[in-house]
Formats: sequence, structure tokens, C-alpha cells
Amino acid sequence: MPTNVPLLPALLVALFSGALATVYLWRLHRKRLEAQAGIRALAAMRWREFSQFVINALQAQGFDAHALSEDGSARDPSDLLLTRDNRSWLLSCRQSAEFVITARQLQEMSDAVRKRSAAGGVIATLGRIDSSARRPPQGIEVLDGQTLWPLIGPLLPQGLQEHVAEQSRAGARRLTVFAWIGAALVGLAVALALSAIQATFAERPADPARAAQPSAAVRPQPASEPTPRAPVLGEEQQRQQVIDAVEQIPRVESASWASRSTLLISAAPGDDDLRPRICAVLESFEALRASRVQLQAASGGADAVRFFHCRLY
Repeated sequence: MPTNVPLLPALLVALFSGALATVYLWRLHRKRLEAQAGIRALAAMRWREFSQFVINALQAQGFDAHALSEDGSARDPSDLLLTRDNRSWLLSCRQSAEFVITARQLQEMSDAVRKRSAAGGVIATLGRIDSSARRPPQGIEVLDGQTLWPLIGPLLPQGLQEHVAEQSRAGARRLTVFAWIGAALVGLAVALALSAIQATFAERPADPARAAQPSAAVRPQPASEPTPRAPVLGEEQQRQQVIDAVEQIPRVESASWASRSTLLISAAPGDDDLRPRICAVLESFEALRASRVQLQAASGGADAVRFFHCRLY
């Protein structure tokens, strides 16, 4: 790990993440854990104990137990007969946590209510309600495990309540440990990311234009001023410079390009050889140094014309 890891921001992120997870687990999720533990405890009871707790919970809603159905459970979906406001209500208790209330159970309870001329019916289960049964018919009420536990939990014996509460606390503690481990990993990831960002900015110069120039203390001093580079000339410019330079040679009266490969020069009579000076001019131009030179006397004459090359291809 890099030595300049930004520990403070990483520590703050880890503490915030861990604290937020802890509050969620103990304020919200622990209630779900307690409901799950309570449902498991109710599912382990005998059916009569469970149904009695359901009846006691419904008494807070104005229901009273009338009688147990001894032989009707095989043919009738109701297990218990309740009364409220001097009217009969049917109660069906399904203790299994795996039981699912479906539209079929709602229809069976609705038929039983009509058959017995009851005011309505209640289906209570430790399981869940299927999506098809979320809107029961009029007069039918459904209670699943998550709804039953808050009603039955306070009615349980003190010892059983403590047992359920301890199970939920143990689950919350276990999840809290995992949450803080995850928060530490998140903090570590943040630290590494910030460290990588810092390293990137440290390697990048603050002023690219200034960084491109060496400082005065370390700037190498040239031994002599560099020779300025001659500008690149086009071919026509080079041809014109050849003409201008050749016409500066003594005895040369005129110079022109008879063709793109032939330089025509007219010179006055004399004893000195003009070829070295003419070739010196042509050889300074790489593209023209192999041109053919036609040297003729300015006064004309058949013997006054000579052809030569300064360089061969």
C-alpha cells in the first residue's frame, strides 16, 4: 500500500458506513429478526396452544371464542367459531410457517361463511398471503405471520418473550460484525482510490508550458549560437535563385532555364573557366545540381556553345 494513503477520509467513510448499518440493523432489521424468531416459536407449539394465542389476540378486536370445531376441520375450512357484536365469525388457524393463503382458501372460507350464515371469517396463518389473495372478498379477513406476531408477541409468557428477543439480538450482533467488516473494506477501497488520484495529480505538472522549459539553474548553455535553418524553398524559387546567383558571376551576361533540365547561360569571351563557379551555384541546390548547362558566347557563333553536367544522376 502506498505510504501517503489518505487515512482520515477513509476512516470517516468506514465509520459512517458502519454506524449507518448498525442503526439500520438494530432499529429496523432487528424487528424482522424478532418476528422470524417468534414465528418459529409459534410454529413449534401444539395447534391448540397456537390457536388459543390467536383467539386471545383477536379479543382485542372485539372477538370472543364460542366453541372449537371438533369434527368440522376435514369438511369445513373453519376451525373455530367466534362471536363479535352478537354475530358469528368463523376462524381458520393454519400454524405452518410454509402455508400460503391463496384465492382458493378465500373462496372456501367465503362459502363456509355463507353456509353457516356467519357475519364473516378470519384466516390466520404463520405463513404468507399469495398475491392473488391480497384483496379478500367482503367479510373475509386474512392475517399472515408478519401481522400475527405483533398481536401475539406481547401475550407470550415472559420467558418465551426473552428467548425470542435474545435470538433476534444474537442475529443482529452477527450481522453487525459483518456490517463493520464491510465498512472497513469500503474505507480501504476509498483510501486506495484517493491514493491513486493523488499519485496521478502528483505526476502531472501544474503548468505544462512552464514544465516543458528547463529551469535557469539547470538549463544547458550552448557553446555557440546555432546556425539558423534556411527556409525550405519551392522548386521555382530555387530555379530563380540559381539564375540570380549565376548572373552575379563575372562575364555572365544572362541566365535562364531553356527547359526544366537545361540551364542556358550567355557569357562574354574570356580566358578563365566559368564551369567551377557555375557548378558551385548548382550544387548548393540538391534538386537542380544534376541539371544540364548550356554555356554559349554572348556574341553567338557555332563554336561558342558547350554542354556539360556538374553532377551525374
